[in-house]
Amino acid sequence: MDRIQLDIGASRPSLHPDLGDASCSVHAQFDEQMGQAEVDHVLDQVAGQFTDAPIRAFVPLFVQRLAKEELTRRAAAGGTTTAAVPRSA
Repeated sequence: MDRIQLDIGASRPSLHPDLGDASCSVHAQFDEQMGQAEVDHVLDQVAGQFTDAPIRAFVPLFVQRLAKEELTRRAAAGGTTTAAVPRSA
């Protein structure tokens, strides 16, 4: 299977550099169905929940998981929306 390469840095200056791989994975899975702007929006909202995280080792995993869950939920609901992403506990 071919690997999709996305130039995250050029279009996403606000996303933390540590989240590049997580972002690419989410974009590869959801861009075609949800659109790049919607995926960016969800990634920004989810990543924002971890801005002040004192330990960042697992942040990329959390962001990837939560963004995929939210985008899957939105896809199942039948489309895109820019509603707020629920905060994780």
